[in-house]
Amino acid sequence: MSQNAKIKIEKNQTVTVDEVFDIIMEQTDYTFIYKVDLFKDFPDVTLNKGNIKANDLLDKSLLFAGLNFKLINKSTIVIEEKPISVKTQQIITGNVSDSYKTPLPGVTVLLKKTNIGVATDFDGNFEIKANIGDVLKFSYVGYETKEVVIDKTKLKVRLIEDVSSLDEVVVIGYGTTKIKEATGAINYISAKELSSAPVQNTVQSVIQGRAAGVNVMVQSSAPDSPISVIIRGSSSLSGDSQPLWVIDGVPEYGAGTSGDISNTLYNLNLDDVESINILKDAASAAIYGSRAANGVVLVTTKRGKKGSKPQIDLSITTSIIAPNSGKYRLFNSEEYKDHIISKTADEILNSSSWSTNAKMIFDYDAFLALNTSTQYNRDMLTVLPDAFGDGDTNWWDEIVQQSTSQRYNLAVSGGSEATRYRASLTYGKNDGVVVNSYSKNYGLTLNLDTDVSDKFTYRLNMSATSRESQGKNGVLEKITSFRPDLPAYNEDGTFYNPDSYFKENPLVSINNTNKGVSNNMRINNSFIYKPLSNLTLKTSANISLSNSTYNTFNHSGTSYASNRGAYRSLSKGNGNTMVWENMVTYFEEINDHKIDFTGVYSMEQSKSDRLTGSAYDYFDEEKLISLNYGTNFNRPTESFSETHIVSALGRIRYDFKKRYLATFTLRADGSSRFGDGNSWGYFPSGGIAWLISEEPFMKSLQKTIPYLKLRTSLGKSGSQNVSAYGWRKLLQATNSFEEGALVPGSNIGNSNLQWEETKQLDIGLDFALLNNKLSGTLGYYERTIDNMIFTKRLAPSSGYATTPYNVASITNNGLEFDLTYNIIRKDDISLKVSANIARNWGKLNKLDGVLESLNFPTGWGATSQAITATPGESLGNWYGFQTAGRWFATAEEIIALRERATTGYSNNKYLHTGDVPGGLYPIDQNGDGKIDIEDRVKLNSTFNPVAFGGFSMQFRYKAFSLNSQFTYSYGNKKYWYAMQSLINSNHWDNKFAIIENGYSYTGDPYSQFPSNPVNSNYQFNENFIFDASYIKLNNLSVNYNVPKDFLKKGMISKLVFSLQATNVFTITKYPGMDPQGNWDSEWNGSFFGMGIDRGIYPPARAYNFNMKLTFK
Repeated sequence: MSQNAKIKIEKNQTVTVDEVFDIIMEQTDYTFIYKVDLFKDFPDVTLNKGNIKANDLLDKSLLFAGLNFKLINKSTIVIEEKPISVKTQQIITGNVSDSYKTPLPGVTVLLKKTNIGVATDFDGNFEIKANIGDVLKFSYVGYETKEVVIDKTKLKVRLIEDVSSLDEVVVIGYGTTKIKEATGAINYISAKELSSAPVQNTVQSVIQGRAAGVNVMVQSSAPDSPISVIIRGSSSLSGDSQPLWVIDGVPEYGAGTSGDISNTLYNLNLDDVESINILKDAASAAIYGSRAANGVVLVTTKRGKKGSKPQIDLSITTSIIAPNSGKYRLFNSEEYKDHIISKTADEILNSSSWSTNAKMIFDYDAFLALNTSTQYNRDMLTVLPDAFGDGDTNWWDEIVQQSTSQRYNLAVSGGSEATRYRASLTYGKNDGVVVNSYSKNYGLTLNLDTDVSDKFTYRLNMSATSRESQGKNGVLEKITSFRPDLPAYNEDGTFYNPDSYFKENPLVSINNTNKGVSNNMRINNSFIYKPLSNLTLKTSANISLSNSTYNTFNHSGTSYASNRGAYRSLSKGNGNTMVWENMVTYFEEINDHKIDFTGVYSMEQSKSDRLTGSAYDYFDEEKLISLNYGTNFNRPTESFSETHIVSALGRIRYDFKKRYLATFTLRADGSSRFGDGNSWGYFPSGGIAWLISEEPFMKSLQKTIPYLKLRTSLGKSGSQNVSAYGWRKLLQATNSFEEGALVPGSNIGNSNLQWEETKQLDIGLDFALLNNKLSGTLGYYERTIDNMIFTKRLAPSSGYATTPYNVASITNNGLEFDLTYNIIRKDDISLKVSANIARNWGKLNKLDGVLESLNFPTGWGATSQAITATPGESLGNWYGFQTAGRWFATAEEIIALRERATTGYSNNKYLHTGDVPGGLYPIDQNGDGKIDIEDRVKLNSTFNPVAFGGFSMQFRYKAFSLNSQFTYSYGNKKYWYAMQSLINSNHWDNKFAIIENGYSYTGDPYSQFPSNPVNSNYQFNENFIFDASYIKLNNLSVNYNVPKDFLKKGMISKLVFSLQATNVFTITKYPGMDPQGNWDSEWNGSFFGMGIDRGIYPPARAYNFNMKLTFK
């Protein structure tokens, strides 16, 4: 038989040896003649979809040992048994399991040098006739082949997982490929890795630290914490830099950074996830065209398996979540009083005047009565008896608690030869460490595959989820702004109300309602038809439905609302997305050439609407709080949007001799978000790879270098990072006037608005060394984003508020490196360590020719904007006042710095009229004797890290395993907002106890913190930014897999106990609560927002207990 004859295997299947010969005879001219029962005792053969040489197929099926082959003409082969000596054989029984003693069904067991073999049953048991001293060969997909010498009649065999995973199939978007055959940069996270993730993890946070170049930041420990995922640097000036999430082939349009109910990724249960694939380069991601500019994350959920018995999986997790005050300690009541007295006395002495605040603390009349010409001092100031309250409230203890969470997941799966199924039910409740913050969700999923015939398959993916959450982000700001000498409650038990427009009792904050509820359903029906073995037609219809409700009720006493009493807002919205997608795939293999073509045409429509109403001034704030009970009403608001997109794409993959690989893709997208002439975008890409390890000259190095691949890709993807009607003129109705309604413009529109385009070059080297013990990837990328969309604020005289336009171009260059080392790999013990590191350089290439620079955050005052972007320079530069490296030491040096008039008269200020010793000492860059915006400079620091990544360790000893996951960041500077907003806050606000290390207490101009006069240290300067480098142990887990011997007599076939701790410790010099989190939700996804720490939610450590049971 010709060794080059190709046999096409249409699908993954398990067949008998007789059926193997039937397949060969159907596709060739050969005929086989043999005894009917010759292969009766031969093990079944597992065939994978694809092409295989006929000779290799026979080797796989027969191993040729013990058989004679006779060619009697050009196309007829006679197969006979070789005469062998007969020995007295015994029945050998045994069991095959994995490293955790979990039974492995379907393992092939062959008697070496014979054609005798069997397969293990569902419980991993086998029985075979053999002699003591014979050798049995055990093989199973995903595990290393093992040979065992028979030394007794009952055997126990353990197989070790194959660490190379090079033949593992990964999802690449509209198809699959083997890892070793991929031409792009793909990170793969398996179900095994996901199984050790903490219960608090979402599908976004679970990838933190696991993939080089993927920067995942979790804002806080809040149940609705936003999560940011940025792949290979930010790609947006002020919008969203988040990747496209695709779940089971369907884009998830509710994905984003938000942690509230709008982010549907929070609804996806990790117990239902089979794998996560991250597409980082153009060759991999460009197939998604206009949505792939920020990378693509593909999530594949678990499905039933063919020929498997019904199986029930139950997972139960309970957690204790402990808040960590860490560095967050405020003054107690006595410390606070001493501080206010000292601070106010200094103000009087330094300014020689009495402010309103000073007269509320000290007896002004008594001071005037002194009537002395002696220079006055603190001893002359008398504290008023009613200057302070008699309370001693620890507001942290009032609003922060130790909380709990629970999660339950029940799944049923199984399958016959024709139908496979998996269904799951999920319930989770996570209470936050801030009182009354929580997240609660319910979920139902169903995955169904049915082979209606040999050529027709129906596939259903369905999910229905409901989530309710209430966040309390920002409540810590209420603690710092509320005095500890004030009581929490009035004598009648009601909340104490300071009757101030700007102040809010923190207990009011946590008892206000800001709840969201969402319901989501997604149904995807796919019909797959295979008219030929190498041709597949597929049509899919997907509908996603959602509705959401946001309910707000602010009690009287809420800051910025006290003048109108209690306030209620109710907002209800609906959304639906419909996608019709048609796909054709065709593959052909001719000798050493393999060609795979994929074509897709899709149409999509999305609609959303929202209605919001509000009322205020309620006479009852407990029961009668619906909108109609408000005394006064605001005008209701209504919004609606509808978008359409049409797409067509083609992809060709070419494989020559399994070592020269190429992928070429072209996609066209037409979007309603752009005007006529700009609605279509075209996105080509190409990638090539050389599988060096498959070259003949590498055969002698197979054990030393079993895998070596060089790859490169170049392509273009896009982004429609603009609102649904950004290119059109929009009007916004406001309150009515006597003359009629006022309808000003909200968006002036821009008919020339174009797609953002991302061009990316990628070069990578994938390798495995030392018999696959050491493996990794080294990569370089260059990513340029052109036509970046920026929303510009317009002058009020224009009649419009904003307009979007294409303003800039940026480039991200980066290096990525990840490494995995299997240090120990034995039956009873294994140890694996993994690490990754990435470095990204971002640069602003150009602006539109009108603007000289971009300053952020937009909307802030000139002296408060903290970041600048200038053409030709790196992104993320902090921009503000440079200082002398210390605070002002004396009043004399302040006066000496002030501008001099021609008369010799000194100007009344340098930086501020309140310049005092211990205050900010900025550098007068232009030497004009005063500090203004002209003196702001780049501060030679950036919020972008020099390097970031993660590392992990997985250790197993018999039934026990230990897993740890670390993340780190080095070289980034973060804007600690507390330095500005808390140290330089309102006169009566409480303060962090760490200011005891400052000038007000030490008198040292080189101390860490300045003095605390009002309104002199608020301008953004280099003292507000701090080194935010850190190493964090995110997750530590200990697992025990109960041995099978203890489960023999019961219904439970598998039982695993786990203890986990999350957010275990952080090593950092950063003064804030968390060097990685607490960024403000207002700037989610923006390229600058993650560098600003607003200190909005307390850090916490979670302790989880998990139990997983499998019933069969």
